[in-house]
Parts: sequence; C-alpha cells; structure tokens
Amino acid sequence: MTTTPKQFNEVMDRLEKVRETKAVTMQGGRRYTQVVDRMEQFRRVFGDEYGLSTEIIYNGMATGESVLVKATIKDREGRAVATGHAEEIRSGRGVNFTSAVENAETSAIGRALAVLGFSGGEFFASANEVDAVERKEEAKKAPRTATKPAAAPSAPPEEETPLREPGDETTTNLDIRPSSGDWSEIERAQWDTTARSMIMIIEKATPSIKALVETHTKNLPVLEAMEVHAPANHDKVMAAFTARKEQLKKKD
Repeated sequence: MTTTPKQFNEVMDRLEKVRETKAVTMQGGRRYTQVVDRMEQFRRVFGDEYGLSTEIIYNGMATGESVLVKATIKDREGRAVATGHAEEIRSGRGVNFTSAVENAETSAIGRALAVLGFSGGEFFASANEVDAVERKEEAKKAPRTATKPAAAPSAPPEEETPLREPGDETTTNLDIRPSSGDWSEIERAQWDTTARSMIMIIEKATPSIKALVETHTKNLPVLEAMEVHAPANHDKVMAAFTARKEQLKKKD
C-alpha cells in the first residue's frame, strides 16, 4: 500500500485537534502534545503500514552517565524512513533513577515522528522531550557515583591522547548539513568521506566510553540523515562504533 498525501494530512488534522484538547502547557506558556498521543494518531491512520523499533545505544549505570536510545520507523519493505535519538542523564533520585531508558525511548520515538513531520508543537519537541530538559539539568548537578571501586593509579593507556596525523584537521563534530536543509543535496562522495572521517574519529580519538558517546551524540543529525540517504555508510560507522565500545569495555 502506498502512503498518500491525504493520509499525512489526516494525521496533521488529528494532531491539531489533539493540541487543542490534550496539549500540555509547559514552562513559558507553550503547549505541546505528548508522544503517546502523536503515536496513537499515527497508528489510527497508517495502521501497520509502518514499523517502529528502538535500540539502546548506550546505557550508563552510574549517576551522571548518559543513556542513549535510537528509534527507527520503517516501511513494509524494511527501509528506514525516519530515525530519532534521545539522551537522558541517569540520576540518583527521581524518575531517571529507575526509568532513564524508558524516558529516553519515549523522546527518541517523538523525534522520529517529528522527522516525518508529526511534531509535538515545535520542531523536534514534545511535552516529554521538553520535560526531559529539566531532568537532565537536575541530573548534571548530582554527584557521580562509581559503578565499581576505583583502580590503583597507573600509567595512562597509549590511546589516552587522540592520535592525529600531521595536517589532519578532523574534529569530533562533523556538521555537513546543507544550507538549504535538504540532505538529499549531498553527493555520494561526500557521504563516503564523512563516513571515513567518523570511523577514524571513533577508532583514534575516543579514549573512553564517555568520549565515544559524546562524539556519537554530537554527530547524531548527520548519522540520522546518513541512515536514510547513505545506509551502507551508516552501517559501517555503526559497526565501528560497536567494535570500539566493546574494546573500551574490555579496557575498563
């Protein structure tokens, strides 16, 4: 079954009614719909025409560590039509003490829906995601708690300093967004170059899991676009990310 403009317009009309009746008023007086309401209207119109899956990219267990979740919406042929990522900071109390993964998952789903055009009130924001901002700020103020006893001081590992070749100007933030905002304008060669740069950064400039996750988070917009427009490159980058994460876990 082919998705029609009429279906998208119907979802938009339904969301407008939801905003009028169910929207949550957040700080500053702006009104946002919740992810559950947006997902409900999406399913009412499209049924099982699209599938939704989520993946935990990183699940830090100590207070102050990141929890990163990815949501993907696929069509019946298995092609990714939208992705969204969300990060929460695990706290020592409150909802993110026990439910950081669940909160990140909800926000990631909201971002994926927003990529399709079904936002919560402002682009890439729902009531759940706006509420997450306050949780993150509060979690950052809490002292970190170690997940294991501190090891005795030792010489820093060889990779503690990022390895760079002479003349290499690569940074950990690869922003290649076109000025028009249309990712389809990027040519295949540029996707190839960007993927190689990302892999090099992952392998040589991430001395810890924290640095790996921070680098990954900075480049999420590019990765999300890459998954849609250059999926083979995206798979290579994510394979490098997973391999590096496992390597760093062994070092810890």
